[in-house]
Amino acid sequence: MTGPSAQTHPGVARSGSPATLTTPAVPPQESIEDQLRRVVASRILARSRELCRFLRFVVEQTLRNRGVRLKEYLIGIAVFERGDSFNPATDPIVRVQARRLRAKLAQYYETEGRGDTVRIELPSGRYVPQFSYRDTARSSNPAADASPSFLTAAEEAVVPRIARPNLSRAISPHAGDARPQSYLTYSEAYDFCRRARMLVQQPGAESIRQGILFFEHAVQVEPGWGPAYAGLAATYAQAALAGTLPAETCLPAARSLATQALDLDARSAEAHAASALVRALCDWDFAGAEKQFRKALDLGPGLAPVHDWYAVSTLVPSGQLDHAVLELKVALEFAPASIAIQTDLAWALYLSRRLDEALEHCQYALASGSAHFRPHYVLGLIHEARSNFDLAAASYERAERLFGDEPAAFLSAALGHAAAMDGKITQAFELLGRLTGRSDLGPVALAAATVLMGIGDVDAVFEWLDKAAVTRESGLIWIRADHRFERLRTDPRFVALVSRLKPAEPGPR
Repeated sequence: MTGPSAQTHPGVARSGSPATLTTPAVPPQESIEDQLRRVVASRILARSRELCRFLRFVVEQTLRNRGVRLKEYLIGIAVFERGDSFNPATDPIVRVQARRLRAKLAQYYETEGRGDTVRIELPSGRYVPQFSYRDTARSSNPAADASPSFLTAAEEAVVPRIARPNLSRAISPHAGDARPQSYLTYSEAYDFCRRARMLVQQPGAESIRQGILFFEHAVQVEPGWGPAYAGLAATYAQAALAGTLPAETCLPAARSLATQALDLDARSAEAHAASALVRALCDWDFAGAEKQFRKALDLGPGLAPVHDWYAVSTLVPSGQLDHAVLELKVALEFAPASIAIQTDLAWALYLSRRLDEALEHCQYALASGSAHFRPHYVLGLIHEARSNFDLAAASYERAERLFGDEPAAFLSAALGHAAAMDGKITQAFELLGRLTGRSDLGPVALAAATVLMGIGDVDAVFEWLDKAAVTRESGLIWIRADHRFERLRTDPRFVALVSRLKPAEPGPR
């Protein structure tokens, strides 16, 4: 569990200049995370999966989002999997388990944890934990705490404008050395990961690229630190899922990095989630991905991206649309400002034919980030489902302009399909020709099939879908839920195609 620290390190002034070492009233985030790991690994709690999940959830949410509403209903569906019909008034599961957890924590600190310097408590009647020092001892890593931030305030101010392959040398003349310099410590790696996460939360390919560069520098600084690998793996996987960067290059990198992260820390929720995402998108092993996503959510039940990826990459392809919508709503509770999650929820609601709700969430996403291409793309799908083809085309065109200089195949396909459905067959064939005539767009078979679906050439649709299945285009996993292919669902060829959406061989374990 990693994320932006809620406060400055002890002994470091906010400007980054060293200050007199003092003990803060509340332990720093790294110390709280270390303490959480000790508590859930203790003999007293380790065998209670539900209590460990409960504790991780409330601690993680408090650290990541101090304003999150830790309501009984949210805990019931996120931690105890009660479903959206859960009623706290008639089902006391959260209150009962909270009492058990309080008792276990008290027992831990009286026995195994009696020497611990950091205390985690769950006050009676509340679900927001409190963190405190048990004595006047310093944090668990004084050397790291005393180290100043590696980037100055001035450098941080220009981070969004940095996008160079030689980022590490631009920041530090020593960063490219084979061995990290003596001043490159854990706190610097943590600092780079924190900045990377701030970047990847912003919409757009440029922010993702910048975030990747910062994660890579964290790996250079601290080669044996699992969270840096997990964060980098998760960022590559996220970029592939969102269509921000090419899946054919991102996913192999995500797989390798997730494996390294798990080797370093088998209890990394982010590493398990990135590995699960690769398993779904690359291996089409949805059962295996679901199992690993559940493992990730056991370890980090409050990680909004994990709920998001689980819904989009595994539940939607498996036809579990209601469950997907629920997971995305839970994710949105944890990250209410996330444009990506708002957009994914709008998309899942569109697939569920809940178009009014889909439009509402899409408008929220656009109000927060109209410069990102994905909300415009989903808005186009909603307009097209309502036969508003001119509005759909305008939304797709806006998405294409925002995507970048080079068009994405799936966006060109959306334009071509909308044009064909609007009776503009010549325009649709022109777009189809551009797709099939360019080798720099990556896999285009599914995109070609989408345009041909609008044109109405069913035999040609299946020819291209067969090519997509042979090359295992990752976008094919959503075809069962895609309204544009609905007319084919009773065709035996479509049934046979869907049956091929399974692992070619067992996915990596």
